[in-house]
Order: sequence, then C-alpha cells, then structure tokens
Amino acid sequence: MRKMRVLWVAAGCLAAGLAMAQSLPNFDPSKLPSQADMQKMMQQAQAMQQCMAKIDESELDQLEARGEEVRSELEQLCKAGQESEALKVALEFSRELNSAPVVQQARECAKDLPQMLAAMPFQQMAEQYAATATDAEDDLCDSMR
Repeated sequence: MRKMRVLWVAAGCLAAGLAMAQSLPNFDPSKLPSQADMQKMMQQAQAMQQCMAKIDESELDQLEARGEEVRSELEQLCKAGQESEALKVALEFSRELNSAPVVQQARECAKDLPQMLAAMPFQQMAEQYAATATDAEDDLCDSMR
C-alpha cells in the first residue's frame, strides 16, 4: 500500500510541477515534454509501479524501524558533541542501506526514473526560483536541529 502511495505522490508531484512551471513568468513552454514523452513517462511509471508492488513491505518496515533507531542514536551523539562519531554511525548505516536487498530491488525498479525526470523542466524552474546551494546544511549535526 505504501509503495502505491509513494508512486502516486511522485506522479502527482510531476504533474503539479508541470502545472506550476507553466504559471511561472518567463517560462518557455517549448521546453515541456511532448505528448509522446508524457505517454512514455506514464508507461515507465506503470512498469515501475508493477516492479515496486513485488517488494516485501515487511522488509521496508524493518529498514524504517532501523532508520529510526539510527536517527535517535545520531541525535544523542550530536547532543553530546560527538559529531565525528555521529558521522561514522551515519556512514555505517548508509552502507547497510546500500547493501540491503530490498533497497537494491527498489533501485532496480526505479532505474528509469532519471530518464523520466530528465524530460522535466526542473532547471528552468530552479532558475525561476533562483535556488542556491547555500540553503543546504553545513554538517550532519546542524541538519538534525
């Protein structure tokens, strides 16, 4: 059920992004995906949905619970001023996630996502909003506050 929600939210975000992009001043509609491109994206989204439906939700739930445990540990380490230890824990968990079979399966399901997103006018939208990298947090513990 959660996989379906994630897919529908992603599709909704793409559609909302297109609608919003069209309303921006100085937006060039010629950079929007063609009808054929949109149809191809929908087919890829359906294939991704079918693939994601095969993922074991209990494994995702276990990863989510593990993630909450790690987040709690990171918060404690950061509060104690042990940022280097927190970074080690975060990197270890990142490796754990990367090697988890369910994550590898989800990655395989989403392999066409970069191509789908490449057709979207995100660069043009970013220019309209003048997004900058300075909005990012400087370090791990700052990002948890």
